[in-house]
Parts: sequence; C-alpha cells; structure tokens
Amino acid sequence: MKRDFIIAAVVLTVVVNSFGEELADLQRNVDDFSTKLSASLPFNASMGLNWSDAYIGKFLGVPPHFGVGVSGGVTTLNSAAFNDLLDDFGLSLPIGQMLLPAYVVEGRLGGFFLPFDVGVKFGALPQVDFGERLKIDYLLAGVDVRFAVMEGGVVLPKISVGVGFNFLKSALAAPLGNGVSFNVGGKTLALTQPEAAFSWETKSIDVKAQISKSLAIITPYAGLGASYAWSNAGYSVESRLQYDGSEVSDDDVVEIKNKLADAGVPDLDRLSANGFSSIIGSEGWAFRAFAGFSLNVFIVKFDLTGMYNFMDSNYGATLGVRLQI
Repeated sequence: MKRDFIIAAVVLTVVVNSFGEELADLQRNVDDFSTKLSASLPFNASMGLNWSDAYIGKFLGVPPHFGVGVSGGVTTLNSAAFNDLLDDFGLSLPIGQMLLPAYVVEGRLGGFFLPFDVGVKFGALPQVDFGERLKIDYLLAGVDVRFAVMEGGVVLPKISVGVGFNFLKSALAAPLGNGVSFNVGGKTLALTQPEAAFSWETKSIDVKAQISKSLAIITPYAGLGASYAWSNAGYSVESRLQYDGSEVSDDDVVEIKNKLADAGVPDLDRLSANGFSSIIGSEGWAFRAFAGFSLNVFIVKFDLTGMYNFMDSNYGATLGVRLQI
C-alpha cells in the first residue's frame, strides 16, 4: 500500500533552494488551485460503493442479502493549477498529470421490509512518513442508501436511485531544501529550513442512479451521479521567518497583509514568525458517469469500474473484490 501511494500520489521534487516569487502570486495560485480542485474532489470522494448490483436484495429473506469487501483506484486531476502552486515553492511534479488515489473497506446491508440497501465505506492512511521526502495523510469515509425502482428478474434489469454523504481529507508534506524567499512589495520574506504541506478536504451530498443486469457470471452496470460539495484546499508552511532581515513582528504581519490586500488577492489565514498558511473554500456541483462489470464466482465478486467527470473531463478507475450473498 505504501508503494502504491508513492507511485499514485504526488511525489514532490525540490528543484531549487531559493526562490523569489511574489507572495501575491502565491495567493493567486492557491485561489486557482482551490477552485479547480473543488471540481475534482467530490469525484474522487465518490470512489467506493460502486457495486455491480444496483440493488442487492433484502436482509430479511432466505438467504439474507449483505456483503463486505475492499476497493481502490485513482482519479486524474488537471495539474496546471497545482503546478503553478508548486512552482512558487520551487517544487515540481515528476509526472505530467496528478493522480488522486483512494481505497476503502466497504460493506452493504440489504433493507428491511422495503426494497433498499445501505452501504458504508472507510479508508485511512494517517500520517505516513516516507523517509524525509514525503509525508501523506489520508481519510475517506461515506455512506449511502439505495432504493430499488425495479428489483429485476429473469428478463428485467435492476434499477435503483440513491443518496449518500462522502467525506475526504488528504495532505502531502515535503521539505523545501535550505530556504525559500518571497518578494512582498520590495521586501523579502525569507523561510529557513521550511516544510510545506498541501491539503484538501471536501464534504459532499451525493445522488446517483444505476442500472444492472446479471448475465450468468458477468454483471454489467452503468450509472450517473451528481454531488454538491463544500471543499477547502490550500497550503501551510512551517519555518522560522524573517522579514527584511529581521524576525517577523506584529507590525510586519499587518504590513504584509495590507500589501496583499492592495494587490487584491486572498489574505493569509495564519502568519507569524513560525510560518504561514492559506486555505480557501469553494462549493458547487459535480457530475459524473460510471460503468463497469463484475465477474461472479459463487459469492465472490470482482468489480471493475470506470468513471468520467463531466465538470473537468477527468476520469478514474477502481478495482474491488467482495463477498456478497
């Protein structure tokens, strides 16, 4: 799992030890980063619980219907906005496109009396340290309820509509070498032995519709989903700061924030002698399509799902295996 995250996540590479970007440009880039990432975060958070059967049946029956398994995959993200933000810190992506990985342990329980089922998912990778170059923090959780519009049969397919809630939180941290500096209206904000962390979080309400039909050992399926998400994305820097050659004072904080306001860019959330940060929020709709099939070997099902994000033309894929009765 650690190797998968190193490959699929963003591996940051230090390309310079000193940089002279404008702090105002950094704030513009984090605003752009947050806006564009908000279109992709609910897409990534929707991974998991995309089971081939649009409806698994009632729990109160013979046999009772339920299942448990694990799934994982990646979604893509246009990396231009992230690259601009990394450039401000003298960092770069080793690949042309950013990949957002996800994995979950998941379960689904058939309904009682009425034709519905309930699913839950959870995946975490808390504060994993890959040596001195990269630290990753990751959490994905969600729940959904699907109602059978058509329960299916020998000829008819299964059709369901559902509603759910997803929560995703992740961060990447990396050292920036010996030092980085930013120009603030002709003065220099210098960072000594800094470490930067890039983080994102989303909460989304999700609705979806799905159709499936079991054909011997194969169950093809397809569906559409829509999410309304509240997202935050940005960065933080931990370092001893100097402003124009001296440790940052309260007056310096006021001056820097005034210069950012004059430049018409988002303000810093935190600024002190120990570092600074900026997290910017956004919200809105995201729409996706998904389709795939499962191979059914007795009660074991192997799922392959492809996904497409209509909001930014990105895509994703997941693989899963589960025991389902």
